[in-house]
Formats: sequence, C-alpha cells, structure tokens
Amino acid sequence: MRVKAGWIVKVADIGTPAKVVSAGDGKAELEFDFPEGQEVCECPYSIIAGILSRGEAA
Repeated sequence: MRVKAGWIVKVADIGTPAKVVSAGDGKAELEFDFPEGQEVCECPYSIIAGILSRGEAA
C-alpha cells in the first residue's frame, strides 16, 4: 500500500499507529510513539495494513 509523508498508518501485528516520515522505493520510514519512547524504522509497504489518517494526528 503506497503512502505519503505525514499520513498515520496501521502496521500488521503492531497495535500502535505510526506516522510516515518519508516514503519511496517500496519502503516507508515510520515513526512509532511507544510508551517506552519513539522508534523510527524502515518498513516495506507490504506490511502496512491500512491508512488511519491522511494528515497529522490530533
């Protein structure tokens, strides 16, 4: 599933939504806001389960 920077997405098997930092080349850089702290990782589009918001989280 293609995404754009700023979108909020749901990743398969992870309960916490992620913000798309950047996207391209079949991968997206995602920022998760876990209770333990923020985590940024590069994930393939194939594990993105859905789009929750096409803008900033409130």
